[in-house]
Amino acid sequence: MTHDLILQISKIISEFNEGIDRKIPDWESVRGSKAFREMEVEISVLTRSLADQISEKILRAIVLNGRFQQQSIDTPRKTGKYRNGLASLGNDFGVTAAAVSEICRQVADSDSVRSGRQTRFFGDTNRFCNIY
Repeated sequence: MTHDLILQISKIISEFNEGIDRKIPDWESVRGSKAFREMEVEISVLTRSLADQISEKILRAIVLNGRFQQQSIDTPRKTGKYRNGLASLGNDFGVTAAAVSEICRQVADSDSVRSGRQTRFFGDTNRFCNIY
C-alpha cells in the first residue's frame, strides 16, 4: 500500500468517525422498536458507505497499478482465456462476491421479507395469523 493510499483511507475513516460522533446523541435517545430499526438501517447505510469508499480507493490503486495492468494482459496470453482486469479481482459481470453477499443480506433483512416471515397462512386466502 502506498503512503498516499493510506492517507486517503485515513481521511475517509476520520470523516466517518466525525459523522458518527454527530449521530450518537440522536441514537442514544432512540426509544421503541420502529425508531431502533430506523437507527439500525441508518448505521447499516453509513457503514456500507464507508466500506464502499475504502473499496473504491483500493480498487483504483490496484487497477491503476502498472504491474497489475501488465499481469491482466499477460495472464490471458498464458492461459488462452480472456479475463478483463476486474474479473481478475473476482469482479465478474460488474459485481464482486462481497457486493452480491451484501445485496442478499439486505433483501433477506428487508421489512417485506421480515413481515412475510411473521405471517402464517392457514388454508384460505382470508385467514392469516400474525405471530409476534
